[in-house]
Amino acid sequence: MSYRVPRLQLVELRKFSSQLQSMVEQLQEQMIEEYESETAKREWIEGISNELYAPLEGIIRNVELLKTNSFRNQEEYNRIIQETYTDAFQFRKLMNDLIQHARLSAHDTQLNLEKADVVQLMQRTISDFESTAKDHDFMVEKELPSSPIMAHIDVVKIEMALHNLLSHVLKHSTKPGTIRLIFKADHRQLVIGIEGNFSSHPDAYGIPMDRTQQHSSSRTASDVYARTAMGLHIARNMIKLQGGTLTLNHANNIIVVTVPLDHRS
Repeated sequence: MSYRVPRLQLVELRKFSSQLQSMVEQLQEQMIEEYESETAKREWIEGISNELYAPLEGIIRNVELLKTNSFRNQEEYNRIIQETYTDAFQFRKLMNDLIQHARLSAHDTQLNLEKADVVQLMQRTISDFESTAKDHDFMVEKELPSSPIMAHIDVVKIEMALHNLLSHVLKHSTKPGTIRLIFKADHRQLVIGIEGNFSSHPDAYGIPMDRTQQHSSSRTASDVYARTAMGLHIARNMIKLQGGTLTLNHANNIIVVTVPLDHRS
């Protein structure tokens, strides 16, 4: 019990105080980051719930109309059937997206790489999207290479990512309008640009466009993980899984995707 803590000199006390202050600041920053992360995740989950609730509510409402024969004629009956089908299709897509998100978050998704013509994949994706865009008063313009471009990619995941990105642009663009798709490639990567006319609705990060523009004209989607819409978040992860990047440029109203021609390397 004869041991005594040596007295600290003034310089040592100042150094110790500085180190302690640094530790406290780091702890505070960590606590703030954890709080913001949890808040963002909660907001993201609420957004998912709202997206799932909308088509489900439509299905229930239309089934009630059919159950009680609350339609005046065959035309109205056909309209209810079509709306129910559309809502059911949307609900299934959202559920598939949610399942895919869970798999991506658990890091148990494996790539099924195959050699494929990316130009053909783009043409197929755009063809599927054009009818939906037309129904929402949008024209689709595309700029694609005239010859095939072969790449080792996971075709299913790239196609799903593109569908989700197109749906996001469609949802957050002012209508009527035009959505442009530009596809280019060099010796090492694919570059896909999707351009819309983003409105003041919440963007990829759940923040109005005019607010984000005050901070930066170009931010990567990975910067604000949990605030993104479900489809965009899944697209970002699928692209990242294949060594690519996803960037949303507010100033030019464009989403830019890059994917390596051969992820195996």
